Amino acid sequence: MILLTRHFSSKAARVRMPPPAPNGRSKKKDKKKKDMAQVTPGETPDANNTNAIGEAPATPEVTEQALPPAPAPTPDAPPKAKEPKAAAKQQQDGELPDADNPAGSKDLPDMPMTIAEKSMLGTPDIASLPAGKLITERWKIIDKLGEGGGGAVYRVTDNTMAYVQRALKIEASADAAGALKLEYGLLTDLQKVNHSVQIIVAGKLPEFRYMVIQLLGKDLYALKRSLTEPISDGSIFKIGMMSLYAIKQLHEIGYIHRDIKPGNLMFGREGRERQTIYLIDYGMVRSYVRKVGDKWKVRKEREKCEFRGTLRYCSLNVHMRREQCRADDLWSLLYSMTEVHFRLPWNKENDEEKIMRSKKTLPDTTIFMHCPREFIEIKHYLKGLTYADRPDYLKIYQIMWKGMKRNKFQFSTPFEWNKDVDDPQTAIESNPDEKRGEKCENPDELDYKLFPMIHPDRFKENIIGL
Repeated sequence: MILLTRHFSSKAARVRMPPPAPNGRSKKKDKKKKDMAQVTPGETPDANNTNAIGEAPATPEVTEQALPPAPAPTPDAPPKAKEPKAAAKQQQDGELPDADNPAGSKDLPDMPMTIAEKSMLGTPDIASLPAGKLITERWKIIDKLGEGGGGAVYRVTDNTMAYVQRALKIEASADAAGALKLEYGLLTDLQKVNHSVQIIVAGKLPEFRYMVIQLLGKDLYALKRSLTEPISDGSIFKIGMMSLYAIKQLHEIGYIHRDIKPGNLMFGREGRERQTIYLIDYGMVRSYVRKVGDKWKVRKEREKCEFRGTLRYCSLNVHMRREQCRADDLWSLLYSMTEVHFRLPWNKENDEEKIMRSKKTLPDTTIFMHCPREFIEIKHYLKGLTYADRPDYLKIYQIMWKGMKRNKFQFSTPFEWNKDVDDPQTAIESNPDEKRGEKCENPDELDYKLFPMIHPDRFKENIIGL
């Protein structure tokens, strides 16, 4: 089950594979080869799926096919920010939550029906709502961004502010534990720790659920495909710091993502938001904590797990079917940054054993060819982390900050692909006195004012207490 912008049926190369046989290979090698032949590590911006609450690509970019999607996440109740509350029903490690009331999920509020919604009673075709149709007499459909799995995502305008565009996610209400219900619960928790896609409004009608959220721009993979020049070192560190913070915030409410990749990291759409990265797609999330008495503890590590993630970006732990942890999300971020900045040596490979061998045996200078030397420093730090360790987010942030400064870059420096955009909202300075390096304050303090989420204190903060 795919959440957030891909919560219905993604075409991304998500792989669900059983644990390997004791010798490290599948019992049916021929069948494995047949299955793996369907995987080409990469991203698939697909105009026909619900990936994009952002801008649809002008042309399909198909570089990756999918094996059957992974099953729904199996989270324990996530802790709330600051003061986590106990789950209503204690669960054992690995136990699936009650399908009718998944741990951590919140149902959408019931909404009064309008004449327009009453006309949809019966068997509404959620995936074929026409342009101009009103939902709850407020949201006018412009076009469809994607569909699949019993739901769809539409670009809409607000009838009360016609110039404002949002993303409307809608699915049939037949499934009591539908993807939208799960996503709503997770996003609601994320609102409490900042830096997540904004929920505008959500509701439930007899025939369907809907949620209106912030409309985003391009993902990192689509950005790379659109550029004719490599992304600069300064820009890749900006992307890395913002992505690191988004991942940290998910960890702070008790979840790991398990599918960090360029296609799941998206830019905001307008103005200063175009300098901001958001994490999307929570279809593979799993809670890494459980309640013991009145405290949260890291869940017991399982000996063997099914594969969750994308071959190109996952850590060696995932290849070896070990339990994933917070560090594995950061390995995937490092590989994603490498792919976006230049390319990974295995980015044309589709055989898992060959990809794993490359990650294990290739020298750092080959894996991170043409990348800043700080990438190797981050890798050496990640190698020392174990399952229960809390990553030192501040340390990783400081390594990236050092690399950005070495390249004479400020966080408030516009991305090179935004410099020529004729959009007054894209300007970083809110007034003439805030121009970088001039008058009121030093450049770093200005960066923290414009982008408070990249202040070092945000990376030092330990909300969950683990």
